[in-house]
Amino acid sequence: MSWAIGWVLKEPRKITDQDPAKANRFCFEKKFGLPSPNGTIEDRYVVVLLGKTGVRIMTTFPRKTAYCKGDVLLFNP
Repeated sequence: MSWAIGWVLKEPRKITDQDPAKANRFCFEKKFGLPSPNGTIEDRYVVVLLGKTGVRIMTTFPRKTAYCKGDVLLFNP
């Protein structure tokens, strides 16, 4: 997971401000193509949530679908 977190923070697909009125947290996400045991490639998003200072990682988790919502600060399709 630490490898994925590093790539999400270096080359995010999307960055959003999840609550601009309160500036509580920033959402970073990146899509990875991971090989499955049957040989197909499965897309997974890794999400990293940073606190209001943008320095501390609050949580991180994988998902099958995109997660970050709010005001878009960066988007690389």
